[in-house]
Amino acid sequence: MSKRKFDDDVFEYMGNGQTVVPKDVVSVRFHPSVVDVEEEAFRDCTELKEVVFNEGLKSIGQHAFEKCTSLESIVFPSTATNVGEEAFSGCYNLEKVVLNEGFKKIGKLAFAHSHSLESIDFPSTLEETGNMAFRGSHIKNLILNEGLKKVESGSFDNCNSLKSVTLSSSVVDIGRTAFHYSQRLREVAFQESLQTIGYRAFSGCHSLERITFPTISNRLSIIIQAGQYPSIEAKIDEVRGVIERRGSDLFVDAEAMKELDQWNTLTIVNFDWNPIKESREKIVSWIRYYEINEAATLFELALWKANLDRASDMTREACRTRGKYRSTRDKYRAEVPGPVKDAILQYL
Repeated sequence: MSKRKFDDDVFEYMGNGQTVVPKDVVSVRFHPSVVDVEEEAFRDCTELKEVVFNEGLKSIGQHAFEKCTSLESIVFPSTATNVGEEAFSGCYNLEKVVLNEGFKKIGKLAFAHSHSLESIDFPSTLEETGNMAFRGSHIKNLILNEGLKKVESGSFDNCNSLKSVTLSSSVVDIGRTAFHYSQRLREVAFQESLQTIGYRAFSGCHSLERITFPTISNRLSIIIQAGQYPSIEAKIDEVRGVIERRGSDLFVDAEAMKELDQWNTLTIVNFDWNPIKESREKIVSWIRYYEINEAATLFELALWKANLDRASDMTREACRTRGKYRSTRDKYRAEVPGPVKDAILQYL
């Protein structure tokens, strides 16, 4: 059984049922052999301020650090992959959480009511955030990682310091009440991959002013700046529906959102997201159309240039020739292969 080391006031945690954790522990160091933190191991250790995990640690058990109200920061080792349910729930003074690459799962209510937690970086390996994982935290600006497919139900419920949310392109589903009653939330950035927004996902978000589409807007900006397709803006305006356009900036404003909510409150169940989804898909189809045209042009130019490089005696007219070549030196003409044409023509 491990014992507290009075010389440096650091408690060494051995795990595996061998450790009796004193409730007045202030600082803890994990033995190199520890793989899992047992359930409720440090629960209600209200004086605990410092935790040093060992490399080799893989998981944090349920309620392991619940209500450790003096804990200010947690840095997980590179070997850690998951945090159990309510593992750090009620850690009111927890300000810093570092999740390293390799981390995969955050359990239900894992960091709920961590009122001092203002920011967190999500690793690209994160696959799941449990229901209400950050409920009541004070995260201000949320950027979700690529690879995460769903924002689980209530994940950021009652996050009253939250001002902006940027979804990754991998997110396809926002769960029920995901951002419920985050009253200072002003802007949400959607990607074209998003398919489902759950029941009351943004209910009570009274400050929500804009839904933006940064990736789609950037694609539109590239086409507009190229200047080759002046008709694209008119085409987008024909189909944009509830989505507004200013230059290449695409967004849904507060007035449009109120029209989709019969009570103008964003608090009721039947807020209709379908018009937004439908408008977005129509706009993306036109952007894709012009991107395909541009790609086809560049492809033909590349072939033409390659043929010039291969046959120094070939004339420009020969490179432009279509149909069967008429002479030996025409045989390197810039003909787009049939399969490529078929792929292009389905969008034309």
